[in-house]
Amino acid sequence: MARVRRFAVLLLLLVAGVGAVLFIRLRTRDRTLTFTREDLQRRVATKFPFDQKMLLFTITYSDPVVKLEDGSDRIGIGLDAAAKLAGSQLVKGRVEGDWQLRYEPTEGALYLDDPKISRFDIQGLPPSTQGTIAMVARPLVQEYLRRVPVYKVKPRERGTLRSVKVEKGRLVVVLGSG
Repeated sequence: MARVRRFAVLLLLLVAGVGAVLFIRLRTRDRTLTFTREDLQRRVATKFPFDQKMLLFTITYSDPVVKLEDGSDRIGIGLDAAAKLAGSQLVKGRVEGDWQLRYEPTEGALYLDDPKISRFDIQGLPPSTQGTIAMVARPLVQEYLRRVPVYKVKPRERGTLRSVKVEKGRLVVVLGSG
């Protein structure tokens, strides 16, 4: 009887140990989030059109196009831009740039960050006016997109950002537990 009891206790300890190891392993494993270009396109498109009103002109940004480049850790975005100067006609152009992802663990949100605007062209404006508009509007569009959450992570999936990379046309985000 004592042998059976000792065996049962050892078996119970073994099962508890295996359970603890599995629990810890499941708690500490990385979580991989994968987004297609279309997923990101839908998420970003909900934030547009967006108007920037300044003293002498208004720029409307619309029709974002998300671009993913394999091997990069950045998300490319192109926007149509339409500028209306006070007392002038509407002129159109294009804004393009790329952003890194920033993860806010307390919110569980992925945001666009560290913007690099590579193109800011408004056709039909004199170069001096275009330069002035670009100088004023560039930081505003950068800041607006920095506040755009691309994705909200479920509370049970939150962790620390391990990596971001574009692989095979998809954005792959790896979150760890800490």
